[in-house]
Amino acid sequence: MRNSLFVFLSSLVLLITPSIAVAQTAAPTTHQQIQTLKSDYKQTKSSARTAFKEKLTQIKDTRKQAIVDKVDSRIQEANTKRTTQMSDALTRLTTILDKVSSKVTPTTPQAASDLLTTARTKIATAKTSVESQKNKDYVIQITTDATLAQAVRTTLQTFSADLTTTHKTVVDARSAVVAAIKAIESENTSVTPTEEENNL
Repeated sequence: MRNSLFVFLSSLVLLITPSIAVAQTAAPTTHQQIQTLKSDYKQTKSSARTAFKEKLTQIKDTRKQAIVDKVDSRIQEANTKRTTQMSDALTRLTTILDKVSSKVTPTTPQAASDLLTTARTKIATAKTSVESQKNKDYVIQITTDATLAQAVRTTLQTFSADLTTTHKTVVDARSAVVAAIKAIESENTSVTPTEEENNL
């Protein structure tokens, strides 16, 4: 029983990194939302993390203890890496949208201008979502040695689902920017999404 649990937890370490492929003017409340989220997460993260460390030392099997600790670290590292990538993508999309906006003239159709507004709103929403995801702390709920495997599995599933949801907001923002570009036909190819953005 112990050996099978050890093998299972070991395999989870290898599966931790998710295989998820991926404006200057933000909504007025975006900054306030981000600051509120940061404050909320800071208050809960410290106590939960302390409790986790204490329970981790109570795991009798030292091999399982080391594996759970490693999985926990990998989750935090993966979350930081993916949210940084998404944040960078949104920065690039904002730059592209700014270039497109500079092509707007008094004769630009209202529908095209509306798409620009929509794109900025989508980017602002995605930024808030990414910031929220960045500050999340996935603490494995340790109770007994016998339930370790399920606890790790549940945490990984929650992390993967949250990351997928957050990534979708970035994809939506990118789609909105592409729609705005197509609506405002420009001869300047520099405002067209690069290959890097197409691979988000």
